[in-house]
Amino acid sequence: MINGHVTGDVHISARLELAPQARIDGDLRYHTLEMAAGAQVNGRISRQIEEVRRELPAPDAPAPTALDEALPA
Repeated sequence: MINGHVTGDVHISARLELAPQARIDGDLRYHTLEMAAGAQVNGRISRQIEEVRRELPAPDAPAPTALDEALPA
């Protein structure tokens, strides 16, 4: 969260919250942005596109249990 004055470019790879007293004098690059009324950005604002897709690994096949072997198919 920013709630003061920042001079220079800001690059955020996650979520950024700009509070009402936030002032950025520079370019802003963000992934997710929440900006309150009154916050200022004096520069270019651009959304950072996620380059790497995050995927969960496939689950391992469960090992057969004694119960699975005892039931007829």
